[in-house]
Amino acid sequence: MEQTALRPKPMPGQESGGDRASGTPRRPHAAPPRRGKRLTTLLFAVFVGTVLVLSGIGLGTVGATVIG
Repeated sequence: MEQTALRPKPMPGQESGGDRASGTPRRPHAAPPRRGKRLTTLLFAVFVGTVLVLSGIGLGTVGATVIG
């Protein structure tokens, strides 16, 4: 039985491509970004930013009331 763990790996850029079919194109490693997830993240960031600004205004109002 072949011991695959002891087989040396090829240098980057010099892969032989023996494990792929000859007509199969090479697939990139990273998946393309999803627009729906990006939009959800943007909306969530805007919501969190708004909450932080409003809470800062509320704390400033309470602080001014306590001092005054």
